[in-house]
Amino acid sequence: MSPIIFKNESRDRAKNTMYENGYNLIKKHGIKKTLVEDITKATGIAKGTFYNFFTSKEMFIYEVIVYKRKCIKDMLSDDNLDKETLKKFVIDLTFGDNNIYNYLDDDDMIALELKVPEATSSKSYDKDIALMILNNIDIKERNNCDYKIIANYIKILSLAVANKSKLNDEVLNQTINLIIDSLINYIFIKV
Repeated sequence: MSPIIFKNESRDRAKNTMYENGYNLIKKHGIKKTLVEDITKATGIAKGTFYNFFTSKEMFIYEVIVYKRKCIKDMLSDDNLDKETLKKFVIDLTFGDNNIYNYLDDDDMIALELKVPEATSSKSYDKDIALMILNNIDIKERNNCDYKIIANYIKILSLAVANKSKLNDEVLNQTINLIIDSLINYIFIKV
C-alpha cells in the first residue's frame, strides 16, 4: 500500500481530525492508555502516517493542547465582555471541555512534563488570554488592570484544576468560584 500524500488543506483537516479523535480518547482513557494505534484507527489512517505528522505521541499531545488552547481563544469574540459573560468564559476556560487538564491525572501530568515540558508551561498562553480579556472589555467599564495579575489568576485556576487531588475536594468548586469572583472584581469593581 502506498503512503497517502496530503495536500496542505487535506493535511490540516487530517491533523484536526486526529486532534479531536485523540482528545476524545485522552478524555476517556487518559494519556497512558491512549495508544497511537487507537488514534490512527479512529482517524482512519495507518500508524506510519501518524509519524509523518508527529515525531512522537507526546508531541502529538502537546499539539492537541495547543489546538485546544486555540479553540479557547476563539471562544472570545470581538464583542465587549460584561461581568456575567466574562464569568461564564472563565468557568468554561477552567472546567470546560476544551481544557485537557480536566482529564489528566497526576501521573499523566508528570509524564507529560518529563517528556514535553512546554506542554505544561503556559505563560505566553496565559498572557494572551489575559490581554484578549482586557481587549474585549470596554475601557470605561473596567479598572486599569495589569494583565500579569489576570494571567496569574488564570494560572492559579489552571493549577487548581491540574492539582485537584491535592486540594480539599468537598470545597474545591466553592474555592474556584471565589477565585473567579475575585478576578471579576479585580477587573470591574472601581477602586
